[in-house]
Amino acid sequence: MSSDPYNHQSARLKLDYLAPNQLQKHLTLNETITRLDALIACAVDGADVSDAPADAVDGTLIITGDSPEGDLSAFAPGALLQKDQGLWTQIEAPDGLIVLDRHAGALMVRHQAGWHDAAALIGPLSNLTSLGINTTPDALNRFAARLNAALWTAQPVGDGGTGDLRYVLNKEASAHTLSLLFQSDWQGRAEFGLIGDDDFTFKVCDDEGQWREALKIDRSDGRASFPCGVRGLVQPVLVRGQQPGPVFTLDAGALSLRAGVGLLLDGASHLIETARPVVMPTLTAGADYEVFFCRDEVLRACPAGQTPAGFSAGEYVCLGGFHHAPGENAPAQDGGTTTAAINPYSIWDLGWRPAGASARGMALVGGRFWADIYLLGTAHLTHGTSAHGQTIADSESLPPIPPMFGGNGTSTYGSFNWWAAAEIMAAHGKRLPTYQEYIQLAFGVREAVSRGNDPVTTGLGTSNTGSSQLDHRFTSRWGVMQAAGVVLTWLADFSFRMDGADYSAAQTFSYKSTGMARGNVLSQASTGLSAQLGGGGWNFGAQSGSRALILSLMPWSQGNNLAARGVCNHWTGL
Repeated sequence: MSSDPYNHQSARLKLDYLAPNQLQKHLTLNETITRLDALIACAVDGADVSDAPADAVDGTLIITGDSPEGDLSAFAPGALLQKDQGLWTQIEAPDGLIVLDRHAGALMVRHQAGWHDAAALIGPLSNLTSLGINTTPDALNRFAARLNAALWTAQPVGDGGTGDLRYVLNKEASAHTLSLLFQSDWQGRAEFGLIGDDDFTFKVCDDEGQWREALKIDRSDGRASFPCGVRGLVQPVLVRGQQPGPVFTLDAGALSLRAGVGLLLDGASHLIETARPVVMPTLTAGADYEVFFCRDEVLRACPAGQTPAGFSAGEYVCLGGFHHAPGENAPAQDGGTTTAAINPYSIWDLGWRPAGASARGMALVGGRFWADIYLLGTAHLTHGTSAHGQTIADSESLPPIPPMFGGNGTSTYGSFNWWAAAEIMAAHGKRLPTYQEYIQLAFGVREAVSRGNDPVTTGLGTSNTGSSQLDHRFTSRWGVMQAAGVVLTWLADFSFRMDGADYSAAQTFSYKSTGMARGNVLSQASTGLSAQLGGGGWNFGAQSGSRALILSLMPWSQGNNLAARGVCNHWTGL
């Protein structure tokens, strides 16, 4: 209390004191309490009020606007008013009073006889030694926040920003750590960043507190390594770079893994900076081979189904393969040769191969689809649909029914018609070629000639030499053998035969069996359904060729000169 007996108010809030011998002291005390009620934890129901709100009750606080009117007209703009006993009373607001505007959700400060936005008056926060959001910072954690979600968003160009958001973290020197640490119940579980050096590292921690490096990216060359290995990586990852085609190149009969290929294997990345040769065994004509990357980083080729000698499981991985054909591909439209060689179009790798089918005995046609090098043989359940030296599947040498279509491994089709050929190819992830695909895969054969007799087996006449033309004359540019002039090849599409009858007359329809009691085809007698066959048979003479198309046989037809060949789509991965 002031020592001045004539000062009856407090210095700052102007609260009336009780005077000695004062009558009705309760009035002065009540006015003081009313004023304190208004000023302490001051919250107003509007900071720019022109007319008194009709629903105001005793205790309501407002700040008048620029032009008070009605019940407020007697007060100046910016006055702090309180409703008390039904009347509006001005409360003198001291300089520095902080007021919450409940309507706007903002804080205001009384300063120099005016009201100011608190944030604008305080100005930017800078040079803070610590900051806590819903928690208390400490000497180690100068910034601390306890919340359930946080959002950082870029300032749009329309608001004067760039539209970008870059979160920059910096450390003093290479030997220091700059990282993000993830904890569970305050126990470290994962960390990534520049940890003790300038290479980017991912680390994880087990329940015993043992930290392990899971991934490390070398800053000097960008190569990644997995110090703890990679779990469940059945096949390596090949990165072929910008050059299209398989990762293997063939030059003068020598196969190499080309330069520039990246290989992620067993937790480590390998960059093939210079072409790396493939170590070859003695190659057998008509055989398939697989190429393995071994633990000693040497590439070795092995016959398909075998693995590199001297290496245990887990010490090698297959990267691709090729077919060593009994003859070379056709350089022009005159067929190939009888010189055994690697078919350059048979080379495949993990990301350059047939889609959904085995690459064995297949060649890529024009970079678009894969075709069987050999005709379908009777031992397709064991050797696949394309194997050298196999008995050709036809009506005299019936193939077994695939298990996919009810076969038991030994039972054969009753006839080798279109349906049998289509089912066998489907069971191996392949299909019969369209006519358009056929004329592509057969291009390069000697045209307008035929073999002269039944070839019996697949390949280059291993059982029966051609009586008119040698088998290598019917090898295409892509290395597809016996492609035309040898047997008729079932194609995918159906047509209608036109036999010159009077089609204005009434036509006769009849059902034709598809075989194996699995439904019939209703066909018109004079314009009956036919299945397309390509290439021309061994006795077609000059009618044979890469564009030969036969429309005179029905899908239920059979004969020892009707054979099949599979194709499938091309798949490219990494």
